[in-house]
Amino acid sequence: MEETEILSEEHWNTAMWSSILLDETGKPETLIFEDIFMKTPQALPQSSKEAGVENFIHVSPLNADIRSTSRYLREKAAGEKEVRNAFPESTIIKPSDIFGREDRFLNHIVNIRWFAGAPLISLGRKTEKQPIYIVDVSKGIINTFKDPDARGKTFAFVGPSRYLLFDLLQDIFAMAHRPFLFYPLP
Repeated sequence: MEETEILSEEHWNTAMWSSILLDETGKPETLIFEDIFMKTPQALPQSSKEAGVENFIHVSPLNADIRSTSRYLREKAAGEKEVRNAFPESTIIKPSDIFGREDRFLNHIVNIRWFAGAPLISLGRKTEKQPIYIVDVSKGIINTFKDPDARGKTFAFVGPSRYLLFDLLQDIFAMAHRPFLFYPLP
């Protein structure tokens, strides 16, 4: 799919062949924030509804919040609101950091080793993470699809264990047999 096709209503309409649509819109590099996080969440649920899609599942980050200092998280929260406005019975899934084979979470962390070290705000001792396995996220999405009571609700998906970021990074680097180099950010 071409990156600009993500905004094409014709493209969405050809995708509406089943009674469920899972929206996990990524971020193609050539598109701007507003296109990805506002226009798509406005148009995709509406097109889905018009095409007869019964279950619309939207995936958004766990920390998406309109009050966040992060533009990305603010825009994702605004996108959630647009999804609900267009498709009130949609289900919103908000997973924590997802790990699994070829993921962007663990692989990104391990690849930090090629740099001078991992930059950590407050040395990672004030940031908590509850990573979740991709298979568990998939099962959760399937369960929300099967459960009619899940419609119109938001679910936070987190893993069973909570870690301080520093400890998590230290463990990941140890498993990768790499030295854990870090430097503090204010």
